[in-house]
Amino acid sequence: MCWDDIRDNWRQPAVPQSAAELQQTVRQAVTDSVRAHLVSDVPVSVFLSGGIDSGTIAGLISELGAQVEGITVGFDEFSARQEDEVPIAAALARHYGLPHHVRRISRVEFEHDIPLILDAMDQPSIDGVNTWFAAKAAAERGYKVVLSGVGGDELFYGYSLMKELPRSAMQGKIIAAIPGARALVRAATNYLAKGHRHPKLKGIPDFMDSLEGVYFLKRCLFLPQELPALMGEDAAREGLARLGGSPPGMSKANAVTSAAGVCLLDSTQYLRNQLLRDSDWASMAHSLELRTPLVDAALLHSLRSFHTGFIGGAGKSMLAQSPRSALPEEIIGRPKTGFAVPMTDWLAAATERRDWANMPLLAASGTPWTRRWARIVLDEGFGFEGGL
Repeated sequence: MCWDDIRDNWRQPAVPQSAAELQQTVRQAVTDSVRAHLVSDVPVSVFLSGGIDSGTIAGLISELGAQVEGITVGFDEFSARQEDEVPIAAALARHYGLPHHVRRISRVEFEHDIPLILDAMDQPSIDGVNTWFAAKAAAERGYKVVLSGVGGDELFYGYSLMKELPRSAMQGKIIAAIPGARALVRAATNYLAKGHRHPKLKGIPDFMDSLEGVYFLKRCLFLPQELPALMGEDAAREGLARLGGSPPGMSKANAVTSAAGVCLLDSTQYLRNQLLRDSDWASMAHSLELRTPLVDAALLHSLRSFHTGFIGGAGKSMLAQSPRSALPEEIIGRPKTGFAVPMTDWLAAATERRDWANMPLLAASGTPWTRRWARIVLDEGFGFEGGL
């Protein structure tokens, strides 16, 4: 048996390469991965958004001569807004000569599908709704296989977190080293968090002085001390005990650089435990095999000695330049939006019938939709009866 710890990828010392050599290395590695994931005895589709990751896959598919249709989901709520990926995806499909199918999703359909979505989840999650509808669209077209661009940001340093979090951790360490400063920060954040408008501020004093801590604050939905009110004291106590550590469930991000440490954390936490797991249940619920060319063992090994060259946007630029006909500049320079779904608008209507008044965690008008959706998932999908 061979054991491969993916964390080792971000612990490898850098091997010097010129920009041109690194670009060729990236191009060859990504092309090989896309080629391998295209092998199928049934027709293949690709989730096509307006981003670099799926756009690169589409470009390489075209270059390899495969017959693949792009699948894009659209929402009327995003019409004429930056989040609307339909026009950009359509432009990408034209650029690479791929057939393209757009499936529009309404709030009515979302509300109808909520019981199906909750039934398909294997454990509580706030994610997967986007993949649910994209997979549904592909399945309606008769596809059994789809390629997804998930994982490109974690490998190619695509998130702004790779720059922001190391800076925040360094600032936190400096502040924490000043006698009495942590107590002042605690008093200030407790005051600013009043009314639950910015509840995670209360976690700053405890987690501000380590990379793992600031990462946890960025990615967590609820602070540990909030969980008893959400899911009951017994379930919260058991869950935190099983996770262990502080921050809960987090291991040290030992990597060659702090930016690489964020990639390591994202790959072993956010990508593995949320994006990939939720992509799995959401696609399999529609009998669809979802393949991930940018989350691939061979690709990771090919690039493991060069990843430090991806910092500062260089990695995503090299990814975009991987097809011989590179992605259009308006796509490369487009602000990052992610695979968004108008959950804020949908939940405003879907939850107006719920009484949040006795739920302090969720009652404030500025409460993020993710927190309210989490409560719906727990209540209606998994039967938690917490203390709210």
